[in-house]
Amino acid sequence: MTPVEPLTAHRFGAAPGRMRPFDVAELTDPEGDALTLTTDAGGIWFTCTTDGEEVTVGPFPADSLKDALKVLGAYTRAA
Repeated sequence: MTPVEPLTAHRFGAAPGRMRPFDVAELTDPEGDALTLTTDAGGIWFTCTTDGEEVTVGPFPADSLKDALKVLGAYTRAA
């Protein structure tokens, strides 16, 4: 086994070589429940937070989500 120098620490504590760029958007309703969308090269994750509990699903390919949204019409509910 060959010893390897550790990567320089990132200001958030993660090594820069292991970090992927991502974008995050969060929507919060008046009761404090939140929907967070996180995207990176791997796809899109959805995180729902309510009453201190959190559920995350994904990643979903962006193109698949675009196709699914095209199928939905105005005032349509999907499960």
